[in-house]
Amino acid sequence: MLGVALAAGASRLLLRMVSGGPEAVPLDVSINIRLLLFTLGVTMVTGVLFGTMPALCATRLQLAGSLKEGRGPVTAGARNPLAKALVKLLFHSSCWSALDSFCTA
Repeated sequence: MLGVALAAGASRLLLRMVSGGPEAVPLDVSINIRLLLFTLGVTMVTGVLFGTMPALCATRLQLAGSLKEGRGPVTAGARNPLAKALVKLLFHSSCWSALDSFCTA
């Protein structure tokens, strides 16, 4: 919430700095609530997926054998196809978002 308040205040400040006279430049720089809610939803889903993934992988490990041998489960998540798919999805969605923001600016 602090970031949203900072963005609202900074956008007004930037408009005053850019305008030449006492009146601000007539640009609509208001916060898009639909985009804010979408970003919040994607953030929450990503946090839940990436937060529960290590816990699910840890429940399938046979720790007793690994601890007796003196090595830990270092590469357990690297072979998981769901983890690879989530990383690819995150990468492609961030690239798409970056390209979309550059094209519309």
